[in-house]
Amino acid sequence: MEEGIQASVTEEEIAEYLINEGYPAGIQPISCILSGSRAYGLNTEDSDRDYLGIHLMDTWDILEHPDFRPRQQVIRKSFTSDLEEVPVGTKGGDFSLDSFEMWKFISLLLKGSFVTYEILYLPEIHHAIGSSGMISLMREGLTNKIGRAAKGNALHDWRKSKKDKKKAVMAYYRLLQAIYYLREEEFEWRAEALWDYLKPVFSLPTADAILESYLKPAERRSQLEEIQVDKMSLEIEQLIDEVNRAMVITKLPDQCPKKVLQKILETLKRTRGSMT
Repeated sequence: MEEGIQASVTEEEIAEYLINEGYPAGIQPISCILSGSRAYGLNTEDSDRDYLGIHLMDTWDILEHPDFRPRQQVIRKSFTSDLEEVPVGTKGGDFSLDSFEMWKFISLLLKGSFVTYEILYLPEIHHAIGSSGMISLMREGLTNKIGRAAKGNALHDWRKSKKDKKKAVMAYYRLLQAIYYLREEEFEWRAEALWDYLKPVFSLPTADAILESYLKPAERRSQLEEIQVDKMSLEIEQLIDEVNRAMVITKLPDQCPKKVLQKILETLKRTRGSMT
């Protein structure tokens, strides 16, 4: 175990605490994964840990209207390294948990949100008995919308703050993920593997330089220079063109197949019914 904010607890203790104490009573965790920089391989020693999950409520009321229960659709919690809960968004949080009620998760699945790919593909730290069938089924519902999600990340999030090194790295990262998934129909979350995947096809010297700098704690928070932003813009345009090409030739559907969605909803009803 490395020194720093995580030295007081083990990975197993974190997982056990999140599942047993992180969720309110009456809520059943279905799946939970480690996300963020530590999962991607973009972390430094002082990086925090970000967990994502899916849960079920033991009520049908969640289905009445999405605006009626926003706090129960998405559970957001933050903890210190000693697993003491702190208000979300305040300083002192070393671990975070964002968990989506299954109804909300399916709506994100249909939109092509990156969070759905991560929860469905990253190694689980927890999965409920019988959940693997549901996870496999939902993978069948993934679409080529990952390309639009990646372009949105690059064109909107990064362009709002072009000199921000973290946003620059994530713009590259999401575009590379989309290209890989559209081509291979598998979700790759390891940054090193994504960079290596396109090296025979693309030369991305600016991406390499920004990533190298970002992984050094002393340089991580420094801003990009104007010349780097200009060169990065050209590489981003190149990757977006490749995303567009991959979206055309991919075998992935434009939207979740109706028969797959029906199976997902039927399985969800059976699972929820067994809770009541």
